[in-house]
Amino acid sequence: MMSDLIFTTFTRSEEVLSFETSAQVYAAHTARGRYEILRCRSLQPQILNQEDFCTYLWAQTQRGFFLFRQRFTENRPGVWTVWLEIIPEDAEGFFEKFLEYLEISPALLTQGGLTDAQRN
Repeated sequence: MMSDLIFTTFTRSEEVLSFETSAQVYAAHTARGRYEILRCRSLQPQILNQEDFCTYLWAQTQRGFFLFRQRFTENRPGVWTVWLEIIPEDAEGFFEKFLEYLEISPALLTQGGLTDAQRN
C-alpha cells in the first residue's frame, strides 16, 4: 500500500564519471566513490519537450537506493548524475514498492516532488 511507503530524500547531484560493466559487476563511479548496482530499472516519463527532457535510472546499490538522472538538451545527452538518495524507513521490499510509486506518479520525477523531502 502506498500510504505505508515512508522515505526521506537527499539531493546528491554527483556526476557519474564512468560506468563499469562486466559479467560480474555493474557500477557507477563518481568523484565520491563507487556505486555497485545490485538491481536497477530505467524510467522514462512522458516527454513533453523533445529538446529538453530527462531519463532516469532507479537503482538499489550496495550503498543504498538512488535515482540517477541524465538530461538531454537539443538532442544531445548530458552526463549521468547520482541525482537523489532515497532512504526508506523500511528497506524490505522497498525497491519494488518505490518503483510502483514512481510508475503511478511519474510527475514526481519531472516536477521536483521528490527533492529533499520526507514522504509518506
